[in-house]
Amino acid sequence: MITRTQDGTRRPKIFFSTRHPVPVCFAVDLATTPLEPKTFRQAEHDPNWHQAMQSEIDALHENKTWSLVPPSPDMNLVTSKWVFKVKTKADGSVERYKARLVARGFSQLHGLDYDETFSPVVRPATIRLILHLALSQGWPLKQLDVSNAFLHGELQETVYLTQPQGFVDPQYPEYVCKLHKALYGLKQAPRACYLKFSNSLLQLGFQRKYKYLGYFLARTGRKCRERLGEGGFGTVFKGTLRSGRFVAVKMLSQSKANGQDSINEVATIGRIHHVNIVQLIGFCVHGSKFALIYEFMPNGSLDKHIFSSEANILNYEKTYDIALGVAHEIEYLHQGCDMQILHFDIKPHNILLEENLKPKVSDFGLAKLYPVEDSIVPLTRARGTFGYMAPEMLYKNIGGVSYKADIYSFGMLLMEMVSRRKNLNASTENLSQIYFPTWIYDQFHDGKNVEIQDAIKDERKLCKKMMIVALWCIQLKPSDRPSMNKVVRMLEGDVECLQVPLKPLQPSPKRKIKGVRDNSN
Repeated sequence: MITRTQDGTRRPKIFFSTRHPVPVCFAVDLATTPLEPKTFRQAEHDPNWHQAMQSEIDALHENKTWSLVPPSPDMNLVTSKWVFKVKTKADGSVERYKARLVARGFSQLHGLDYDETFSPVVRPATIRLILHLALSQGWPLKQLDVSNAFLHGELQETVYLTQPQGFVDPQYPEYVCKLHKALYGLKQAPRACYLKFSNSLLQLGFQRKYKYLGYFLARTGRKCRERLGEGGFGTVFKGTLRSGRFVAVKMLSQSKANGQDSINEVATIGRIHHVNIVQLIGFCVHGSKFALIYEFMPNGSLDKHIFSSEANILNYEKTYDIALGVAHEIEYLHQGCDMQILHFDIKPHNILLEENLKPKVSDFGLAKLYPVEDSIVPLTRARGTFGYMAPEMLYKNIGGVSYKADIYSFGMLLMEMVSRRKNLNASTENLSQIYFPTWIYDQFHDGKNVEIQDAIKDERKLCKKMMIVALWCIQLKPSDRPSMNKVVRMLEGDVECLQVPLKPLQPSPKRKIKGVRDNSN
């Protein structure tokens, strides 16, 4: 007995219109969609398909997929063929004509020659996992359609291919193609593409999961990002935008989860537009996580240059230029906006340097905005970093808090820039130099020249000028300190016109007041 299956007879499938009606729009789409050619001869005279084939050939040449070599009898040649596909939009209209050159053995017929077709790059289980994670975590999900994906995988084996039909090189019509990159239809193509893609992701810091080999994860931990520094409110990492632009990403620490300081920073710096103030590009909020995105400063913060024991790229002339630039920035904050902006945390760590060493003030987490006419500003607690914090922050009998607090911080910054050391250094061999400003006062009072290491003659005048300006800025009483406008004029003027101020009493720099907020790094 011969069954219908053995005889090749198949029972026709009958669809009853009452149970499975065919949509009218679907029937129209079938009628209007161009037919897909099965052979090169059917497509060669159609301008749309010819353009599609030319685009494929151009991509193959651009990726250096093969080189033409003379044939030899011992070569095992793989033939090629063209495969054509019409890509349609959701409404059924034609989006583009796609032609693909593949190695022989590839089939367009579903279910046939299964063992000769290329395998999918991503397992269905991986796709389901990604969709589940995106849905449960509220992640944005994006799909990237990569054109000519398989053309980038390097082949480990030697494979020779016949020249593509319709595009035979007229100078070398007898030559064959020696493949350097994988081609659709080859058994090696999926593997070569996967290795190329996975190695690239691993080099970027992604992690590959063993069970789901098509699933790569990039964690937001420190291992996947270059840490630039750490401040009182979080860690700053180096990041990259889609455009390729480098940025600095300031992540708010979990202990500051309320985000008040970062929100304050956004509100403050959003009002500022100055060439010497770091640009806020944007910010990101996800749940309790908060990040500020700033322009990237390739030379880092000033403290890495003035406190480093290694060779310093800053000579004293450049140091003076940086000091003058910072002074102009603070002057703008105090007088250049519709509100006076008090930074309250001027220090070397918050001065960033561009590639040309132009300074930019950053970190406005402690900044406050006040009306321009306010000479004394209300504060519920002291703000700043010990060593740079104005005395009136701690001792109310000295005077009220005003923009003069930034003047004091700038004076401490200026003194550190010239001396290349911290103002308070308990490890110094000379006990009189532990608190450096006091020692500088004594040197000027005794008529001695302050020797600056590695400074040439002309630079010594700049150093002396910066020292005298710094001494004026760190006067104990706010009323004795100059405005930033006057500080700029002093820095731009002649050192011979500057007088050394009287030595005031200094409060102990070691004393801490309970409840005072220290923003030290």
